[in-house]
Amino acid sequence: MKGAIKKRPMEKNSELYKYNPNHYCAIYARRSILNNKDNIENQLQSCRNKAKELNLIISGEYFDHESATRFEPLHRPGFKKLVYDLKNNKFKHLIVFKRDRLARKTIHFKEIKYLCNQNNVKLIYAASNETFLDDGSDLASLMENILISFSELEPENIKLRTKDGIDRKRASGTYSISAKYPKGYLKLGKGKHAKLIPKDESAPIILYIFDSLSRSNLTKADFKNITKDINTKYNLKFTPSTLKYILKTPIYTGYYTKIAKTPIENLLIYDNENNLRIDESKLIKANNVTPIIKDFKYWENIVTKYFYVNGFSNINPLNSSSCLFSNLLYCKKCSSKVYLINNNFQCVNHCFSIKKETVLNILLSSVISDLLSHK
Repeated sequence: MKGAIKKRPMEKNSELYKYNPNHYCAIYARRSILNNKDNIENQLQSCRNKAKELNLIISGEYFDHESATRFEPLHRPGFKKLVYDLKNNKFKHLIVFKRDRLARKTIHFKEIKYLCNQNNVKLIYAASNETFLDDGSDLASLMENILISFSELEPENIKLRTKDGIDRKRASGTYSISAKYPKGYLKLGKGKHAKLIPKDESAPIILYIFDSLSRSNLTKADFKNITKDINTKYNLKFTPSTLKYILKTPIYTGYYTKIAKTPIENLLIYDNENNLRIDESKLIKANNVTPIIKDFKYWENIVTKYFYVNGFSNINPLNSSSCLFSNLLYCKKCSSKVYLINNNFQCVNHCFSIKKETVLNILLSSVISDLLSHK
């Protein structure tokens, strides 16, 4: 038929249409907490641009929000999926923005490099200032290990700088006011201008709690009765634990501990007359808090009475001194182990306090007496 074109059957070329992983790449990103410019989307876009520059087809995009310091690579869901596809030969190139997006610990980075080498997958960095290390030389490998070592230290340095800043702020007398602040207070202002003042509706409840506690024996039964009374009077759902927390919170007097999260029992000391006291040298007066309890001694007396009645332990065995008989002495009253603290033998419940010399003299005298009697 005139004008007709005879079509030739298409030749089947299996090699031509065979999937070739060498033409494909995977791109990976992980959230950066240090630089907003290096967010996940920006990282992925840089990797896409790199793939286009190298004429590679993107097999898949993977990303994680998890910390590389806290989570091992395979504990990150995105990276776990990437490894699965890598082992299934879906690509032969892995593009990341920077090497620390893969790992922040040297051992983890070496494991990833080994995994890539075993599967003939080439690592490519999209950031221009890291490409010079991508030549596979011994020098590049050395430099890479050094840089990863720095990356491993970076989160710890950030943590230390943050802690230093918090410690300086605490020492300055500025009480750190978070979103959750003690009951009875009202927060005014934001950031460094934030302050706490007694709240008209709830500060009287705090005063009533301390008044009730001051007139009780502070036993477990007393706490239950006072809790029931407060809940009935003010239509609340407090528990005895709520009252104990309020009791042990020095900020109600306008003071806070020098070291954050220090239990109040760690501030207990005995004065020269062997009376239980709060060590005020470990407290800082807040310049941004108006106290609900105006009289510090009033609060101190209630707190020390509570611990005197219920017992306490502010002894850290790791900080106690080892000495002769230190593993042989136990308190007869509470059966707890006895430690040597500040040259005095004490049990963890402070049932007694005896000078070291007194105990040793008694024990040695007894030993000598026994030896002489069996002579």
